[in-house]
Amino acid sequence: MNNQQNQGRFQALQGYFESEPQPRLSAKTIQLILLREIHDFTMLRTEATGELNTAITPKSITDHTPTLRVVFLGSKQKAPETRAMRAELEEYFSIHELFEDNKYKVMEKCEFQKDLCCTCPRCILMGAAIMGKANIKHRAIYKTAYSLLPFEELETPITFNAINDASMKTGQALGAFNTITGSTLVPSIVSIQGMTEYEFALLIKTIIKTKDYGARTATFGSVRNNFVGIVAGLEQIITPLELTLELYQAINDKKDISVNTTKDILEKYKGFASTPDKVKVFTSDEIINTLKGVRDWNFFDSNAKDDVIRMCDHALAFGKTVRG
Repeated sequence: MNNQQNQGRFQALQGYFESEPQPRLSAKTIQLILLREIHDFTMLRTEATGELNTAITPKSITDHTPTLRVVFLGSKQKAPETRAMRAELEEYFSIHELFEDNKYKVMEKCEFQKDLCCTCPRCILMGAAIMGKANIKHRAIYKTAYSLLPFEELETPITFNAINDASMKTGQALGAFNTITGSTLVPSIVSIQGMTEYEFALLIKTIIKTKDYGARTATFGSVRNNFVGIVAGLEQIITPLELTLELYQAINDKKDISVNTTKDILEKYKGFASTPDKVKVFTSDEIINTLKGVRDWNFFDSNAKDDVIRMCDHALAFGKTVRG
């Protein structure tokens, strides 16, 4: 893809991208504002007890009544998206036969949480570490997100039974799972720093395609990620907790949970930034055009082979710099 095409696809973000990834984190920050819409019973937990992760927060930005909410830990958002990104990259590598070139062989055996290569596009974007050799700081930042509604409106226990093979009848209940009911909304933010245009496209494609979150994803945990805002600046403009409390207040004020409502919230927090004149809050049309640009950038297409090679060459150079 040539520079003119890039500028047309991501025109609203010009000035917030790097030409290539840098080990030293840039101040240039883009925040993707998401509504993670849970479509199936989902288990957001970390402990074997089966209890959902929760935290006490204020009810809204103006009502400080202690309220129990479900929390979606940043690590539990990042892990499925990291795996999805790796799977996506493997398809690019296969289509364009990159592993036929020994130059890229080191990326072939990269394995999440086991044997990271620290030289592929996933490692340099999502972070990676090799004891005593490299420690790549993530440039895609995930923080804990909080459910829009209180815990008591969301929790749904599910009892499971065993089937007797001879009679094909259920016996006594074996146990129960604590889950979040479908149609739950969890406002979330992914903040990205010092990102190139192709990394931006790769990350958004990954977020769009990832659907399985939480425990037992073979039978639970279907999520739809909706983009309801984008804001760019030289810092993180808003936190996930602030976003949830503001949106809950919007519900109380009889407002729709929409892109325009989110834009109004971001405009408010723009005023709290250290350098407000460097903050860009996206309009609805700009969000639509940006997402279209991402979808139109087809890395599987033969015409995009040079883009994939450039992405990998930049990752190799980055990894070499970090590892020394």
